[in-house]
Order: sequence, then C-alpha cells, then structure tokens
Amino acid sequence: MQPDPNQPATLVAHLSLLAAQRGADTALVIVDAAGETRYSYAALDQRVRSLAAHLSAQAGPGARALLLMDSGIDYVTAFFACLYAGLVAVPAFEPGAVRSAQVARLRAIAVDAEPALLLTTSAQARDHAEALAEIAPGAAVVAADATLPAAAEPWQPYPARAETLAFLQYTSGSTASPKGVMVSHGNVMANEVAIAEGMRVAPGDVMVSWLPLYHDMGLIGGLLQPIYSGIPVVLMSPQFFLERPVRWLQAISQHRGTLSGGPDFAFRLCVERVRDSHLAGLDLSSWAVAYSGAEPVRADTLRAFVERFAAAGFRRQALYPCYGLAEATLFATGCERGAGMVSTRFDAAALARGTAEPAQDGMELVGCGFPRAGHAIRIAGADRQALPDGQIGEIEIAGPSLCGGYWRNAEASAAAYGDDAGSGAERWLRTGDLGLCHGGQLYIAGRRKDLIIVRGQNLYPQDIERAVEEQVPAARRGRVAAFAVEGPNGEGIGIAVEISRPEQKRAGHAALVQALAQAVGNACGEPLAVALLLNPGGLPKTTSGKLQRSACRAGWLDDSLDACAVWAHGSFTRGGTQSEDATSTSVDAPRGTTELALAGLWPQLLGTAPAGRDAHFFASGGNSLTAAQLVARLREQFGAAVPMRLLFEHPTLQACAAALDQLQGATAEAPLAPVPRLPQMPLAPAQQRLWLTDRIAAEADRWTYNMAGGLRLTGALDAAALHAALNALVARHEILRTSYPADAQGTPYARIEAELALDLPVSDLSALSAAQRDAALQELAESQAREPFDLARAPLLRARLVRIADDDHALLLTLHHIVGDGWSVAILLDTLAAAYNAARAGVAPDWQPLPIQYADYAAHQRAADTGPQQQADADYWRAALRDAPKLPTLPTPNRRPPVASSDGAACHTTVPAALLAQADALAQAHGASRYMVLLAAFHALLHRISGAEDQLVGIDVAGRPRRELEQLIGFFVNVLPLRAQCHGGLRFAELLAQVRTRTLAAFDHQSLPFERIVEAAGVPRERAWHPLVQVLFVLQNTPAQARGFDGLHAARLPTPVHAAKFDLAVFLEPCNDGLRAEWVYATALFPRAAMQRLADAYGAVLAQALAAPDSPLAGLQVPAGLCEPAPEPPAMTATTAPHPSKLDKLGKLASLPRRAAEASPAAPAAPLVRTSFLAPGQTFPIVMEPASPDLDPVAWALAHREQIEATLCRHGGILLRGFGLCTPQEFEQFAESIEPGLYGAYGDLPKKEGGRNTYRSTPYPEREMILFHNESAHLPRWPRKQWFFCELPSPVGGATPIVDCREMYRRLPRELAERFERKGLRYVRTFNDKLDVSWRDFFKTDSRDEVEARLRASGTDFAWLDADTLQTREHCPAVIAHPVTGERSFFNQVQLHHTACLDPEVRRDLLDIVGPQRMPRQVSFGDGSPIGDDVMALIGDLYEACAVRFAWRQGDVVMLDNMLAAHARDPYQGPRKIVVAMGDMFERKDLPPLAARADAQDAAVAADTAVEG
Repeated sequence: MQPDPNQPATLVAHLSLLAAQRGADTALVIVDAAGETRYSYAALDQRVRSLAAHLSAQAGPGARALLLMDSGIDYVTAFFACLYAGLVAVPAFEPGAVRSAQVARLRAIAVDAEPALLLTTSAQARDHAEALAEIAPGAAVVAADATLPAAAEPWQPYPARAETLAFLQYTSGSTASPKGVMVSHGNVMANEVAIAEGMRVAPGDVMVSWLPLYHDMGLIGGLLQPIYSGIPVVLMSPQFFLERPVRWLQAISQHRGTLSGGPDFAFRLCVERVRDSHLAGLDLSSWAVAYSGAEPVRADTLRAFVERFAAAGFRRQALYPCYGLAEATLFATGCERGAGMVSTRFDAAALARGTAEPAQDGMELVGCGFPRAGHAIRIAGADRQALPDGQIGEIEIAGPSLCGGYWRNAEASAAAYGDDAGSGAERWLRTGDLGLCHGGQLYIAGRRKDLIIVRGQNLYPQDIERAVEEQVPAARRGRVAAFAVEGPNGEGIGIAVEISRPEQKRAGHAALVQALAQAVGNACGEPLAVALLLNPGGLPKTTSGKLQRSACRAGWLDDSLDACAVWAHGSFTRGGTQSEDATSTSVDAPRGTTELALAGLWPQLLGTAPAGRDAHFFASGGNSLTAAQLVARLREQFGAAVPMRLLFEHPTLQACAAALDQLQGATAEAPLAPVPRLPQMPLAPAQQRLWLTDRIAAEADRWTYNMAGGLRLTGALDAAALHAALNALVARHEILRTSYPADAQGTPYARIEAELALDLPVSDLSALSAAQRDAALQELAESQAREPFDLARAPLLRARLVRIADDDHALLLTLHHIVGDGWSVAILLDTLAAAYNAARAGVAPDWQPLPIQYADYAAHQRAADTGPQQQADADYWRAALRDAPKLPTLPTPNRRPPVASSDGAACHTTVPAALLAQADALAQAHGASRYMVLLAAFHALLHRISGAEDQLVGIDVAGRPRRELEQLIGFFVNVLPLRAQCHGGLRFAELLAQVRTRTLAAFDHQSLPFERIVEAAGVPRERAWHPLVQVLFVLQNTPAQARGFDGLHAARLPTPVHAAKFDLAVFLEPCNDGLRAEWVYATALFPRAAMQRLADAYGAVLAQALAAPDSPLAGLQVPAGLCEPAPEPPAMTATTAPHPSKLDKLGKLASLPRRAAEASPAAPAAPLVRTSFLAPGQTFPIVMEPASPDLDPVAWALAHREQIEATLCRHGGILLRGFGLCTPQEFEQFAESIEPGLYGAYGDLPKKEGGRNTYRSTPYPEREMILFHNESAHLPRWPRKQWFFCELPSPVGGATPIVDCREMYRRLPRELAERFERKGLRYVRTFNDKLDVSWRDFFKTDSRDEVEARLRASGTDFAWLDADTLQTREHCPAVIAHPVTGERSFFNQVQLHHTACLDPEVRRDLLDIVGPQRMPRQVSFGDGSPIGDDVMALIGDLYEACAVRFAWRQGDVVMLDNMLAAHARDPYQGPRKIVVAMGDMFERKDLPPLAARADAQDAAVAADTAVEG
C-alpha cells in the first residue's frame, strides 16, 4: 500500500494539524458522574503540549513512561504527551490495580519496560504512594493532572518518523513474563487506515467508547481512530459503564453515536442488566457500526442484543463482528458496514478433524470479515503453507500493521513473526488462533494453545464453556474456562468456573462437580478430568475480559487460584462439601456383595465407577438405554425377575442393591441358546406383522418400511475394501442373508443362505457441475429408497456407491425394516467400519463371534408366545387400555382420507441443551428419566391443542432385554401405547408422575408384540388410520457409531424420503446443541406450515412446564390455531360520526338529562379526536381515536376530563384506540389524567407489577369464561369507572364482552324486573383460601377485630363458621338508578354467585365437599327465596343478546361506567395481558332512590326532548 502523501506520517503531526485547521471543533467529550465535558482540538493540543514540554525536561526521547490512571482526559493527555515528547508510552493501568493483587503484574511490566517516568494523577500519587513505589521504584512520579504552564514558544514536538517506536502494548502473558508489543508510529497510522476503510468512517460519524485506554481496542480503536478520522469521540471510563451498562447506550442515544462496540461480554451485560424502564428513553437508530471483538464473537449474544434493543431502534444490520490482536496493532479483519452478522453452522465432528462442513444442526461460528488496506490473511497448516478454504489451520497475518516484535524478547518475537521479525513487509504473523475461510469470511475456531485433544479428537474450549453455561445454572455466565490437563490416560478436560458463595453453600461442591461433569459429557461425550470451583473474581482474565485458559491450567498446577474446591481425576483435593441439606460430607464406599457387584457393572456402561453408595445412576450419565443394558446384565446374575423399572424406582447404588437382595432365591436367567438351522425357520412375531403388511400393501406403498440413509465419505476411498467390508458384514449377520418366502399354505418362513455376495453398483457423478451432482445424488437416494424389496429374495439390504469426486463419495444404504431397526443401523455402520479398516490393512476383522443370531431369538420368541408371561402381559394391556380412545384424538387441518396414505414429510426443531438440563433436574427430583419429562410435555401439548382428556401416544422400546442381543442386527423394536389422562386443572408435575408410573409399567410388559396388544385391547381395524396409536414419540438412545473409517471422514446422510406410518411421529436424537427433533407427518393430514408451528410450540410448552411444573396444564400457552383451520378475524366496521348532537351543550354533570334512545353518536370530545361506532346503529360503546398520531394522550385527557365524563355517561362505555399507549405505566398515567387518584386498595385482583394503582386481570382458567358482572356490585361500595388496557392480546379468543345494563334492564320481563327491584339480592360469600380468596388476602389484614369493625361499619352481616372461615351476607339492589342520569340499570353479580352458573361437575363436587351452606359464593333474592335455575338461564341468554364483542388490539383502552355497563371475559388461548384500573369508589348508601316506572319513562322522554330540542 502506498502512503497518502497528504496524510501526516504520525498522530502527533495529525493532531497538531487538526488543532491548527479545526481548532474549535469538538475532539473529545468526557462523560462521568458529574456530567459531560467537551474539549476542542485546540484545547486538547494545548493540554498535551504543556505536559509534553514538562516531560521532555525529565526524560529523553525513547525513554519509557508507565501510564497508571483511570480512563479520562488525564489519560488522553498523558498518552499524547508521551508521543509529543518522543517518549515510549506504556499503557498499563487497570482500574483498582494499585489496590489489588495485580500490583505483581504491574511490577513485572515495569521490570521489563524499565520506565523512567510513572504518569498518574495527583490523587493516585497521594493515596497509593507505597504501591506506586513498589511497582516502579526507579521511576519519577509525574502527576498528569497538575496545573502546568503552556509550553514555551520555542518548544516543538519530537520529530518522530514512521519507524519510531510509539508505545509498548503489553499483552495478556503470564505475571512472570509479560510481553510488550512494540508499536511504531507507522504501525498505528497503517492500522487506522485499515479501520477507517473497514468501517467506512466518514465525516458525521461519532465514536462512543467505554473501553479502557490501556487496552488496544480502547486505545487504538476507541480513541486514536476518531482522532485520525477527525470525528468526535465520547469517552467514559470502564467503571462508569460497568456500574450501569445502560450509560453506554444512553451516551450513544444522546450523542447520536454511529461507531461503538466492545467484547462479547459488554453486549451480554446490556441484555442482562438494562431494564425495560430504560428502553423508553433510548434511541439507538443512529448506531451504524456495533463492533464486537477482542474475545470470541458469540452469535447468541448478538442476536439477544438485537432482540432486546430493536424496540429502541437498534438494527441488526449494525452488527460488525471483527478480529484483531495487539501483535498486528489491533484491526485485522472486519465485515461490511451495514451488512450485519454473518454466521454459519459447521458439523462439529468435521471441525474436530480440521475441516469445515456446513450443517443445519452444527456448531455456529460467526464470520469476522476480511482484511483491508494492504493487509492479508491466510490459513496455514503445520508446515506454514496456505490451506484451501474450508480447512482449519493457524491464522497468519501480513501487512504494514505488523509490529516490530516483543520488547527485549527475541525468542518470542521469532516464534510469532519469524526469524526476520524486524525486517521486510512479507512477514507473516503467527497469531496462535485457529480459523478457516468460508464464503469470503474469516471464521475463528479457537486458540491453538487452548485446543484440547482427547484421544485424537479436537475439542474446542468455547463449545464446552457454552454447554456449561447453558446446563449448569450455578455457573456464572462468562465466568467459565475449559482447558487441557494431563491425566493417567493422556490429555483430559479441565473446567474452572466461578460460583457465588451462596450457591457454593446451597448446592455443595459435590453436586456442582457432578453437574459440571454431566454438562461436559453432554457437550463432547468425554469425561471431566479436573474441576476448579472458584470464588467470585477468581477466574484469570485479560484486561479486555478475555478468558486466560492457560492461566487456569497453570493455576491448577501450582495451586495459585482462589478456589473453594478442587476436584481432580475422581476425587476432591480441596473442598468437597455436600449441599446444605446433606447430612454427611464423607463419601460412603460401596460395601457388601451385591453393592460391589453392581459397582463393578457401572464402568462397563457409564465409563466411570460410582462415587459412592449414594451415586445416582441417571445423574452419573445413565439413560433408559443403559438402564436396560444394566438390567440385562443383572438378570444374568439375579434372574429374570429383575424388573425394567428397577433403576427408575431405585436409582442409587445402595437402593438398587437392596432391591436386588429382595430378589434372592430367583434363578439366574439362562442365556439364549442357538437352535438347529432348518430349511424353514420361524419369523419373530413382529416380523410376521411386517410380512403381512407388505403382502397386502398396494404396490406403490410397499417401500414404506424401507430404512434409507447412508454415508458421505470424504478422502481417499478404497472401493474394493468397502465392497469387501459389505460382504464381511453380510457374512457376520445371518439376518442379512435371510429371505421370507411363503409355503404352499401361504405361511411365511425364514430362509437363511449359507453364503451371499452383496452387489455394490457404482454411479459416477464427477463430470457434473456441483448443483447437478447434488440433484443427481438426491434423485439416486430417493429412487433407491422408494424401490420395494421382494421379501422372498435375499438380501434385504441394498447398497450403491456414488462417486462425486476423486476424494468424495456417497454410500447409499437401504434396509428393509423386517431385518433391522434404528439400533441395528448403528451396529451395521460400526461393523462396516471395522471390516473396512481390516480390509485396508489386509487382515481379518478383529471381532468376537456373535453368541447367537437373529433366528435363535425368533425361535425363542415363538416358543414364549404362548407362555405365562405373554398371557400376563396381554392381561396387563387389556386392563391398561380399557375404554381407551378408539378414534384419533389429534385434530388434523386436512380432512382425513378414507384410506391412509403413506406420503410423508418432515420438519425439524432443536430442544436446546439448557432446556434439557432443566428437564434432567426435574426428572431427578421426581425419580423419572429425561424421556419421561419430554413425553409428559408432549402429552401436555396434545391436550392443549385438542382438548382430549384421554390420549394414546406410541413409544418405542429397543426390545433387547438381554446382553446377547445388544450386538445383533435385526428387528427387535416394539411399539407400546402409552395412555395419559389429562385435564386443565392437572399440574404438570402430576402428569409427569402419571407418565412415569405408566411408562415403568409398560416397560415391565414390553415383550408383548404390538399386534398382540392391539388384539388384547379389542380395537377395531380401520383403513383410515393406524390401529390404537396414531402418534409416536421416540427418544433415539441407539448406540453411537464409535469407530471411524481409516483415512476417511464419514458423515451420516439424511433420510432422503419419509414415509408416514403414523399421523405424526416425533424422533428425538442427540446433537451438539441438545436434541434434534424430527417431526415426520402425513402430508395428507397436515400442511407443512401447520406442522412446523406445532413442532415449534412443543419447545415453548416444554419450557413453560419446566419453569413452573406445579402449574396446571390450562396455564400452558400455545399459539392459536394449531392443527385446525385458522379462524377468520372478526369483522369490525367503523362508521364516521355525523354532526355533533346537542347533548354536549349541556352544563355540569348534575344537570345532564337522562339518556335518550337515539342512534346518532355524540359529538367529538375534542377537535383532536374523531369518534365512530363498531357497527351501524350501535351506540355502545363509542370509539374514540386521535385525529393525529402526534396527539399527546395525557395532555388531551387532562384538558378534556369533563367531555370524556359526559361522553361516558351518555354511552356507558368508550373504546379508546390508537392513542399510542405501549406500557402499563403509560396507561396508568393516562387513566390518572382522566381520574386523579385511582383506587389502589382493591382486594379481589392482584396488583400489576410496576404499577401503583393498577391490577392484573382476574387470574381465572383461560379455557373458561368469566361471566357478566358489574365490578363489586355485591359489596357496600364499588368503582364508578373502570378501565381495561390491552398490553398483549391473546392470539385466540380473550375478548372482553361488554353489556349496556340499561338495555339489559329493558329486556327483562316486566314481572321479573319488578321482582328484582322489590326484593333486591342477598349475596353470601364464604372466605376460604382453599376454594376462594382468604379473608386475610381480601381485607389485607390479619386482624379479625379489624375485619369485624369494617363489616359492622358497612352494615354487612357476618359470622365465623370456624376459627378461620368467615361468611358474609350482603343485602344489595339488583336494579339501581344511575346517580348522574337517573336511568335504571341492571346492576349485580348474579352470574358470578349463583350455583347454576358453575360447571355441573364443579357444582356437584362443591356441594359434596362443603354442603349448600358453605358454598364459596351464593346469591338469592333479598328475602332469601331462591332464584330459580330457569331464571338464571334467561338472564344468561339476555346478557349474550346484549353483549358487544370486539377483537383487542395492543394499546386499546376500554373505559366503562361500571354502574351502566357490565363486562365479562371470553375463553382464550396463548398469552394475554389485560391491565385494570378503577376510579373513585361509590358508596351504596349514596344511591338515589328508584323512581316509579312511569316517572322513569317520563324522565327518558325529557332526556329525548333535551337532546332533540
């Protein structure tokens, strides 16, 4: 890159030029607790010159000056003063360092740099003189904030050149040997050119920075870049930001910052600590470049930041991931301004092998852009030669920003920069970072020195750290470090994690280490070797907040970290406490014959011995698969009586051993014995079912039970070895040489070939283009998958090799289900790899002979088919499925065809690891497994979307209860119908208990084939759906493929085509991020979009259930319209209001005429508001909307209270729409502007969070309607006015129907209306916290005396039915005269109190439980005579006839005159938030008397006259 001849060569010359040419322009704004202070270029230059002249007199050019002070104007002045004076600045201060153990590090820096001067502030020099003397005893202390005279006229800055050393940037080396990067003036200018070009910095930009000026990102990026570009910079100290992270965002908002950023933790801190209340005042729309660097850029953090602050105007396009390091001055690569974040998911296994293969469910990495301004990067291999795109190697950088090496450290300089560290422009810097290039972007894979290699597998520490953060709640986010440790078996995984002191005490060290071990195992499938539980602040980090993983390892080795506990290779060397609830802290070793035998089996299956007698099988890494394998081994020793539920009911070693001891005397289970081979061998019962299915299937559907997949093989493939391996596989597994013809009577039998060669045809696609190859490969895969097998001809395995390139092949495999299952596929691939590796080596495969073959198992199954166990199993299923639903319960959006179709498709979701950690915790607390929790959530979802209270879901069991079956290929899997009975009031924890009980019972009776279960249940066969089970839910616990192919990278191919054997089948399989869920569905029944929404809803339901397991199922929120046609939104017509009526000419409210029955709307309350109605001819409610979006709702309401009141009295209700109210707080302010002094002591509703005098809506089951009522009409006083604010409308239902009670009164039969007027009502309420609100909660007091006094004062009759049960009796009117208009209104709560309005079952149950005298609520006529159920039915019909419904919109406000309007709530689905406010209370004693009906009619006529005349 040629230098710009018009560009000053150094920042000294550049700042001097700015001071001369733009002296009055703002250079710097300092923001601190005192406010903000501005400095122009001229003022800054003058401050710098004064100090520089002073420094020149004390040290010569080239001397080092150590800067020790907080970021601020003094730091800026001191740094530039060093440059002006020709000194070498050494930025080294860390906030609080002179008051902490970091003094040792600063001392080491000073020893290395040998500073002549130590620049600090007067306060620091005074308060910490001893510490400063210890840091740099030979340096003269200079106060940078001292008042100094202006530099003398002859004094001039030192004439630095490009190669002149400007400063030493000390990197995050160890305390003992810090390394100072030598940054020249030319390096700085070259890097500023690259930054300006990369971020497209231009006039008008504003930099905002809180980053420390002693760190390269804060100094070079935050301060020097804006000085270089001539734009203002707003600076605050790191401490000022950390105290309140919102200050950073407020500075951007206030100063219209365009450039700002920081490490990942800064963005995360804002997401976590900026409150909702702060968002209202933020405007981040000016932020154009939000750079993230200095530590690994995390996509989840940046996405969370975008989501959190989008409402404040932040745009995702502003995200700017970048990469750099001090050895290259700072900036190395960055993306395009305005392009936003680019991220890609790569296959984790491929990354571990050093290649990058994009994968939908892979590990997500963030692209960090590309170099600028004459700089270059390359990915180098071990030989330092450039690697092609997609290969992982060390990142190397070249260009003019490369620094001169490390100060006085030739060895380190040569290692990083090469032997020619000091010369030439062709040097390449070895960064020590691992990365790859993909799609024109640099991706960072980790630090080379941080890489953990376990048994040849590359493990990236950031992946393990992220898993720990997500799965261990006690781990502090951003305070986890993974590092490599040496152990007895080679390199292992170490974890250092900060744990708060309360959490240390609550959880205990042992439980925390166990949780860490489980998270590590989930992340990478490897055991945890070392765990360091650190006290807060104990994790080594750099000045920029980056983890120092190597320091963690060193701290473990020399025991120098502030650790409360250290666990290494299976035992604690420090700490080791149990939780607060633990009764003992010592480990109780297994004892006794049974415990020791059991402990000996654990390592075979879990890879580790139990920690003690209390070791928990599932918490130690067990699952339902390993539990079944353990039971199989136990049966060999303790007999067939060992039940499958053993480990679920007795998961600890001690309890399990005790349960086994109870089985003593049982005969050990004899192994299966081989049977003689005959020309015709029997089929297993499950095979018989598939054979029949194939026999009767239409030709187009015979492929349905094909299992298709394969491998993508990258590398130098030995095709001959692969073919030999396939034939070795067929030779080893007899079932792959078996066919299933029928005899003369049509009965199928198994025919085994002694030898059989498998064909391996080859398709060559290498001549095609990339796109054509992909399409052709998919076509081949689909074609092979859809080709039916002839079950009478072996083999029932098909293979095809597809050549894509010389080093890229695909092996397509298809297996008929009659000879295999999911478990078998894993065995097949592992066997194939072993045989391939042996064939390449020219040796026979080294495997043990199989003890039996599938034919032996089939013969055993046939013999047992009529035995006593089979009969017992049939009896169990007959009882378990009695009265079970015989029709499908899952609703389908499409009409079910008369004959089920096998056409299927699949969509996918991921259950994140964090949710799985919660599921595991809940499972352990309830003695369940992870699968049981996931299945319970699935049942809950089905219940919420269908309303079905009795449902069946099929679950898969491996069907391999014996050890000798574990390595066999064959059809063993069985489907069990699991029944769940749900209702809205059932708590999720109760559902989980039900699922656990029934799953364990099903496991105990799993050997009965599904066909026999169907027969036992007596379910009729239907052609339109699968018998008994239409929905399947499976957690794939099949064995992992442990073996690799020598010289190849093998990746599983996705299923090319899906067949729908059920309406819906969900398959959960472990992946890097948690569990990958594949939702296979019948396309005839479900549109893809509907199924994707259902799949997404499962994760939401699971999260809600885990967060509140004691909440009822009715509270689980699901999106609207799942699995059913989306409802049409209700129509709403608005009509423009005609000319104002003369009602608005009336004076005060007391003189307001009684309401007329006209149909024209009232005049607008103000010229700024327009009015309309919801429908023609309907005057209740009136709709008010602002005529201009700029209308201030609070100011308008304050100015027009009287008009609003008049409109309310006339119409009874107002719908205020479009006033821009976004939050409950804004709504409360708006309501108070209409009615100052909202009522805030209402006992029947819960208070709204964050509000003073507002409430949440009634917490009532969402699937039930709250019937019509006037608020508090049954009490001595009630609110005159009521407001309802829509914070969040529900997606389905949830309207607030309202009724004009004047119209309701007019519709009552004359005789009934007179009876209500004459007799009134008597409300009886029994306060009982088990069935209703308690008297303490309602009256807000614990004092019985106070309650009694209040009741007597209000004239309320009461009685104490027992010591804690209060019953009140209120005599109230049913019809009132409105205090302003005098109109009659049907004012009461008869529907809420009458038992006829209860659900019949609830009514019956309540009467049975408490009796008629203690019902929570009752109502009768005032004389005690009953109100008949027929009367209540009529009232219900009339309310519905008068009801007005409208769809809530966010921000809507409904204002009701509570004495003229009743309200209700419709059932709903999904989230719904309605906020309630109430006006002044009206006393019953102040009601005006009811006029005679004739008088009332006269009053109405008078009102008509007043309006019309």
